[in-house]
Amino acid sequence: MTAYVILSSDTTSVIGGPFHGPQAPQPGYAELPDDDARVVAWAAVLARGPLVAAAQVALTASDVVVTRASEEGVPVPDDWKAYRAALRAIVSGSSDATEVPDPPAKPTT
Repeated sequence: MTAYVILSSDTTSVIGGPFHGPQAPQPGYAELPDDDARVVAWAAVLARGPLVAAAQVALTASDVVVTRASEEGVPVPDDWKAYRAALRAIVSGSSDATEVPDPPAKPTT
């Protein structure tokens, strides 16, 4: 992956790219090596996109369990609370998970 950094007059820089095709960097951009910590961090953010999206879908789907428990006046099972907490951690970026956890068995009432 080729990434570029926008050079600025202050001490901050912004990573952009990757640029696809035979484009040359625009004036004011500088190419960064692949092992630059900023490039590695940016690639990690991009790679987590599908995981975060899948976790958000699973979290939305799990709302049914919480809604039913609320409607029936019963507590949400602890395993569902933990499952939803794990999904929220993925969505917020505070988890190191690499895949969405499997949901617990649906509770019976």
